[in-house]
Order: sequence, then structure tokens, then C-alpha cells
Amino acid sequence: MANTKGKGKAEQTPAVRYQPELWQNTIDAAVQNGLVDIALLTISTLLDAHYLPSPHNAQLLIYLAVTSTPSTTAPSPLQILHHLRDLHPARDVAGLIPHIVPRRERIKRGHDALPPWFLWILKDAGSPVKGRIRGVLSPLERSVEKAVRGCAEEGVWEMLWEEAEAEESQEEEEDDDEEEEEEEEEEEEEEEETGARRRRLRPGAWDVLDFLVALWTQEADSKPTLFLQQLKKPYADRLADDASAPLAVVRAAFGLAKAKGKAAPPAPTTMADTLRQRRLAAQLITLLFSATASPSAFLPSALRSGLLQLMRHAPADQLRLFLSVAGSNAHWREMAHVLSHAVEDAAGVRNAPERERVRRFAPGELGAPDVTYALDLAVLPPASAEGKARIAVLKSALLMLLLTHGEDSPAWALVKDEDFVGTAANGDVALAAVLRLAARKVA
Repeated sequence: MANTKGKGKAEQTPAVRYQPELWQNTIDAAVQNGLVDIALLTISTLLDAHYLPSPHNAQLLIYLAVTSTPSTTAPSPLQILHHLRDLHPARDVAGLIPHIVPRRERIKRGHDALPPWFLWILKDAGSPVKGRIRGVLSPLERSVEKAVRGCAEEGVWEMLWEEAEAEESQEEEEDDDEEEEEEEEEEEEEEEETGARRRRLRPGAWDVLDFLVALWTQEADSKPTLFLQQLKKPYADRLADDASAPLAVVRAAFGLAKAKGKAAPPAPTTMADTLRQRRLAAQLITLLFSATASPSAFLPSALRSGLLQLMRHAPADQLRLFLSVAGSNAHWREMAHVLSHAVEDAAGVRNAPERERVRRFAPGELGAPDVTYALDLAVLPPASAEGKARIAVLKSALLMLLLTHGEDSPAWALVKDEDFVGTAANGDVALAAVLRLAARKVA
């Protein structure tokens, strides 16, 4: 089956060939009869470098992997997915994976122009979709279809989450009642995450995310176009792009609460799980920063807003842990930019008009602050006593990024002044140590 409809001549790629219909029917027959192990063994046996499995079967693999469906066969659904990634170009494999296809685009483009992954779920829409006639769905296929259908609006992230238990939902509802007095700006930013408030990651979500991140970073160039397909773009009543879906996963990786006073997601069961989840979260942040620099880019201000909300209510210890991982990636300039705004936010002066006059960033929408501006931020007091530890963590992370990666500047001489160090550190030992490290560097 060629996958070149709707493409310009310059964009044409070699035809994508799916497995013969007989192969697909053999797999589907096993699924419809509840013989999942046989279906997996057949998919694995028929997998080769010449044909892609059908989108239907690829999404079945994702669903089985993300729900950790028990299997007595080898290989597992996850192993088959990784083997598929090894055999085929990233772009071809990504074509099998659900990504965002907004309703307005589905209506505008018509069914023939839709991505192949979406076509099999249109069987009940009375549409002239080409392909084999499918019989009554098995319970497993209905579950896959239900999980996939929501991906047209939300992206593949939708398959990673499941509804929380009733007790968990009730607890979060009570927390919501306590937060009615939150500032209007915070409420607006949290609206982006409303859909995930009563959900939790499925048992195999991190395993599948490992596969997805490997796929998204496998592209030949540095432009994460496959990842961009999973990010919401503006529509009529939304003025900014939406990074809430990947950031919800990042939040879960570090156990960051959504709002003040709310419980954080449950911690991983083993240290190995913890390290893997944080590694994947750091890779997602790297992909997000890369997305802001690509053609048809993700809006930088939307990412900045999402990261600020992510850090706003995190306790100091969790925030320090998050920044030790997220701040060490290649996009240190962008992270330094976000941290500058985070310090102002913690000081309660981010929206003050006078801050606009003193902000000094390198060129670019997420350019790093200059040293003079960063040191100006270092002496800002917290907005409240309870924010003292948090703002110290933010200042330390910002200054360490500039010390480690930034250019030398005569402005660093200011840190030799003990009065300045005392005012900036405000009793925080870690921040005082960072400032004295800077003083030794310029000595």
C-alpha cells in the first residue's frame, strides 16, 4: 500500500508496504478467538524488513504492552515493538502509531488523506474507507479501539493513562475543593492538565514510553518532527500550544504534585525504575526544547509556561532532584531562561512591569539570561516564608548552569562581596556554596 496521498512531489518517499492481507487475517483470526499468545507468535514470526504490520496490529502490540497483558510466549509485545523499530525507518514505524489528527482536519481533508493508523477505527462511521471488511470485534479489539480512538485528539499519550480507582478520584476531588482560592493565573495554567487529574499511568506505560522515546530520537536530523505530531497545536479557543501531555509524564517521573497541598504520584517500586523514569523524563524535556527550535515550531512561551507550572508547587527537595536531571541536558540556555522566570515567579514579581525593563536575555525566545541579570535575580527575596527553600534551589540551579556553560563575564566579580553573598543566600547553605564557587572562578 502506498502512503503518498496528499504529499507534494518534494515530500514523496518510497512506498510503505504493509503485510499481505492473508497475513493480517491470520493474525486477526487468532485475536478474535482470544488466542493472544498465538497472535503474538505469528506477528513475531512474520515480522521482516520488507513489510510493515498493519496499523491495527501495531496498535494491538502497544495496547498489550502498556496494559502488561500476561503472555507465555517469547517474545513479548514490547520486544516485538523494539524489533520493529530495528527493522524499519523511524518515520515508517511512526506512521503506525496514533498521533494527533484534530477533528477540524479530519473533516477538511477527508478520509483518503488521513494517516493509515486512524482508518481502521472509522469502520462504524459510514465512511468509504478502503480495505478489508472486518467482522464483529472481540473484547480485546474493542478495548484497543477504545484506547486508540481518543488518540486523534490527545496523541499516543492517551494510551498510557487509565482511570484512577474511585477512592483516588474522591481524594483528588477533595483537594480540588481546597484549591478554590488559587490565583487566577494558576487556575488558567492548570486547565491544561484537567484531563489527567483523575488518571494514572498504566502498568506498562514506562516500557512503552521507552520504545516511543527511542523512536522519536531515532530521526536522522535534529528536528523532532515525529514528536511534534504528538503535541497539541492551537485551535479556536486556545491561544498557545499545549505541552501538558508530556509534562504530565515528567511530573509522574519525579513525583511532583499538581498543585499546592495535593499528593504526588506514587513512587516507583525499585531504584532501577526510578532511574529509568527520570532518564525518560529528561529525554522528553530535551525533545520539547528541540521542538521549539524546529520549523513549524512548538511555541516557546507555551513550553515556558508549562515548565513554570510544573515547578511552581514542588517541594524544595523534589525540585532540586528534578533540576539536577532536567537542567543537565544539552538545552541549558533554554532551561536557564525558564529558571529566570521561575525565580521571579517564586519571588512574586514575574508580572511586575518593572521586571520587563531589567530582563536581559541572549537572542532567541528562550535565550539564556546574562550574568548581570542572573545576579539581580539572586538577591530577590521569596514571596513568602514557606518559599524560602524553593527559591534558593531555583537560584542555585540557574547560577550553576551559567557557571558551567556560560561565558566569562566581569559581572561575576559581584560574588566576591560577602554582603551580596549573605543577602542572596539568605541563610541557605547550598546557595552560599554556589556563590562562593563562582567567587573562586573569578578570583
